[in-house]
Amino acid sequence: MTSSGGIIRGIESWPEYGLAKVLAKKGHNVTVFSSSSALKKHDGSKNETIEGINVRRFNPVLPTSLFSMLKKDFDILHMHHLGYLAPISSYAALAKKMKSVPSVFTMHGIYHNPYIVENTDDPLSGRINNKVQLSFPFLKPWKLTNWFVHLPLQADKIIALTEWEKTAITKLSIDSKKINVVPNGVDLEKYSKGRSDYFKKLGIGGKILLFVGQPTKRKGWKHFLDAMPGILKEFPDAKAVFIGYSSSKELENYSKSMGLEKSVVFLGYLPEEKKIDAFKSSDVFVFPTLYEGFGIVFLEAMASGLPIVTTDSAGNKEIIDGSNGILTGAKSSLEIAEAVIKLLESKALRTKISQANKRKVLDYEWKKVAEMYLGIYEDVKK
Repeated sequence: MTSSGGIIRGIESWPEYGLAKVLAKKGHNVTVFSSSSALKKHDGSKNETIEGINVRRFNPVLPTSLFSMLKKDFDILHMHHLGYLAPISSYAALAKKMKSVPSVFTMHGIYHNPYIVENTDDPLSGRINNKVQLSFPFLKPWKLTNWFVHLPLQADKIIALTEWEKTAITKLSIDSKKINVVPNGVDLEKYSKGRSDYFKKLGIGGKILLFVGQPTKRKGWKHFLDAMPGILKEFPDAKAVFIGYSSSKELENYSKSMGLEKSVVFLGYLPEEKKIDAFKSSDVFVFPTLYEGFGIVFLEAMASGLPIVTTDSAGNKEIIDGSNGILTGAKSSLEIAEAVIKLLESKALRTKISQANKRKVLDYEWKKVAEMYLGIYEDVKK
């Protein structure tokens, strides 16, 4: 497999990690080629074994990963992320061509791609360019980078995370017969062990409205904060709790400008175990994202039995179908407030949605998703 950096101890929500871990447990020999840039922030080494996964880290730009791939014999190359995020995936696509290795490519969000959308912070709001460079640009050398980052699209099979994404990928002049839909997954065993008293131990009371994700504009944090005054009118003790890998002065300053200091909590990065406890100790998961390829945070909330409020954007409705959460219009703080209030007003509704989430998330257990991938691997080897 190739990754932009997703096999890191303590950060287990990356889809490559979840899939590789299950395949390794099943006895498959899994090697992940990843970026050495992760070593700057996380404890790790260039060559190590993590839960049975052979992790090899390289400078993502230099072709050293390609040379290493060419020295080894693999049965399958599974590329994750396009080359603008993971150049190693593009080098893997070159290795596939040189050694004729069967290959699979998982997109992980077509509209994260700066070559396709004008504004990656708000992809669906602007112009979309579906004319990416798929063939070598002999007469257009200025398009060489565009061609390189899209090399993984030449895999034998392309994986879309939702039916919505499959339709979007076909607009790139990709044959729909080449595309399979396989969702991301979640490790349900971890969520069976979580505690529900996390915020009580921290001395944080009231109704807990949880946001988990990077504090970027695309995640919709501004629209969540804009909804808080309306929510506080009905539930004065409600707390908006933000968890993410990094902090954001813009988010914090915006909260202060609205006078929400007593109603907003910033916890920053939490280790996996504490993050699960936070999910299981909350009342509503609020995630007004402007675009997700497939939000694994939805599965984490579902596994925790947490009602979800999110946007009717891209393929979200394939995951949140009304029985397990409430969809709102994008950027509509009024609809977000109304949905949260509706859930907080009715314990019976929250319980009903919680039970629906725990049933539905069974379809996304990593063991089931891994079996789908194994079937695709067998197909491309024929």
